[in-house]
Amino acid sequence: MANFIQTFASTYLKAISLYGRTYFTVLPFILALMICRFLLHKTVPMTPAIDMLFFVRLIVDVALTSFFFSFMVIIIYNKFNQQAIAYKVAIKKGLQRCVPVFLAYFMISVPLLLTFLFLKLTHAENVQAVSKLMVYVDVTLLLVMLIVTIIISTYCFVTGVLIANQSASAVGGIVQSYRLVANHWLETFLVLLVIGIISVGLSLIFHKLHLHVVPEIMTLLLSSFYPSLMVAQYDNLAASKA
Repeated sequence: MANFIQTFASTYLKAISLYGRTYFTVLPFILALMICRFLLHKTVPMTPAIDMLFFVRLIVDVALTSFFFSFMVIIIYNKFNQQAIAYKVAIKKGLQRCVPVFLAYFMISVPLLLTFLFLKLTHAENVQAVSKLMVYVDVTLLLVMLIVTIIISTYCFVTGVLIANQSASAVGGIVQSYRLVANHWLETFLVLLVIGIISVGLSLIFHKLHLHVVPEIMTLLLSSFYPSLMVAQYDNLAASKA
């Protein structure tokens, strides 16, 4: 237990330090992501309805996030390993790796996407006629698929680091991440859980303050912390594997 807590604390201490040292270096990519998400929101507003626009917006958002994540994680990984990398080199490498990064995260999201698609198809004819039993079935299905997605996401937590920096393919990155996390799943899940709680907590605080740009603020604050956390956890996992 002591070793577990020590490793968990080590991951967050490394991530916080890395976040501070790299934030302004990756800030241009964060600002570009903010602008793209703002334009996406204006072009295809998010609605509660599960329709085709919902899927289009979701997939485009994953693509945008994967695109800018690739540049950021390359710079952060090199900074962590005390290797200087020019913007030009990072952008060139990021452009080469962003497609497999997107494919990997799309595959990780498939269970949840299929669930949304199933709900859309089963209720396409008559939304008013949906019974209480069907609502319970829908909620249960969503919860199960959400749990499945969380389990898969935990196993795939360092996939992006492996694809962007170790030239792994989409499938190869997922497999390698699974092998690294397999014996440290609970620890990795706790890392994800804490950042999830922090994200929700910050979001609630900003909403309570009646700020109208909460998504933009969250992007500005946390976009580079996620890859910093991945790099830190990857370092701990790789060290334990060795």
